[in-house]
Amino acid sequence: MTAIRDGGGPLDDITRQTAYTSACVFGHRKILPTVVDRDRVHAWDDDLFRSMGKAGLLGLPLPRDDGGQATTAFDTGLAMEGFGYGAGDAGLALAWAAHTVLCGVPIARFGHRLLRRRYLPGMCDGTRIGAFAGPEPTSGTAPTRIRTRAARRGRGWCLDGEKTWVINGPIAQHVLVLAATQPDAGIEGLSAFVVECDAPGVRREPAIVTAGMRTARFGTISFDHCMLQNSALLGSEGGGIDVLRLIQRWERALLLAPWLGLMRAAAGHAMRHVRDGSELGRALGLLPATRSAIANIAICNEVTRRMVYRATIEIDKAEGDGRSAALARFVLLDNVQDVLRMVRELHGAPGLVPDSDVERWCRDVTVLPALGDRGDLLRSVVADALLDLD
Repeated sequence: MTAIRDGGGPLDDITRQTAYTSACVFGHRKILPTVVDRDRVHAWDDDLFRSMGKAGLLGLPLPRDDGGQATTAFDTGLAMEGFGYGAGDAGLALAWAAHTVLCGVPIARFGHRLLRRRYLPGMCDGTRIGAFAGPEPTSGTAPTRIRTRAARRGRGWCLDGEKTWVINGPIAQHVLVLAATQPDAGIEGLSAFVVECDAPGVRREPAIVTAGMRTARFGTISFDHCMLQNSALLGSEGGGIDVLRLIQRWERALLLAPWLGLMRAAAGHAMRHVRDGSELGRALGLLPATRSAIANIAICNEVTRRMVYRATIEIDKAEGDGRSAALARFVLLDNVQDVLRMVRELHGAPGLVPDSDVERWCRDVTVLPALGDRGDLLRSVVADALLDLD
């Protein structure tokens, strides 16, 4: 496996022991120094994103022939965790995960040769930014309620609809879109397309302003009689459900994997504060409530990490029924919010100081429930798997 590079020279040979370290060092050197300033002014930095491409991060799970490194989902998760810990930038980490996991992986798996050659090299080096347009204003992410339509027009397609909360939407050069090509066929009538964002009929609204994840970009994309060539079809007509299932599994396991590192970083902040602090003349580390919180943080971090990597191993082995990925996302969403709450409470007032790491991460975590599948759908996935329902 090729090493992640820091501006050209290798940091380490990446193995399963060093994938984390390499991405962590890169994030600490290249990303962390500017995160406070970028977060303060809601800034997106194209150069930083391209530096991630040059370092090899953006193409980790993508094919070598297309500029990637062909790493496993497990190794990709390790790198994302390390990046989260070293960079401390939840927004940029999310942009990377959406670009690579939600857009790049499906193109690599289902795209024909010309489609892969057109998009993947640029996605690997950061000169092209990709996005996945899944959620819709009235139907969320439920595949049976997708209202975006693609109708046959000669040798191509006419695309109409609207997608919201698209991660990277305002800055992407292309977007992967799910649309109903046979509306009466339900999920079997879905198809996937790769659409150029500057194509006629594509309109992007101004970026959604959020309290957290300020270094990422979210937006609404609409399609008004957008004409597509047949070559824009990803996979086969009616094969959108296969694309969606792949995206869901990778999304649930890896979209939020950088938060494994961010949770560890937050725990480190709490540990240092507790070791150095006192209350009414007594060391914080001796207080029962403090010790209980520290233990709970460690438990949350360890359980979440095990769940995420179990899901990535099943992806790599093409095993399982998807319940591990659903469980991983569910546990991560719950635990990361609990960990940040406990860390903030351990810090007291200093945890609310603007532009501090803890304050920024507590803002960032409030955005997570709006991204991807929610608890009720994840519970349904687990129940269906246990009951052998489809």
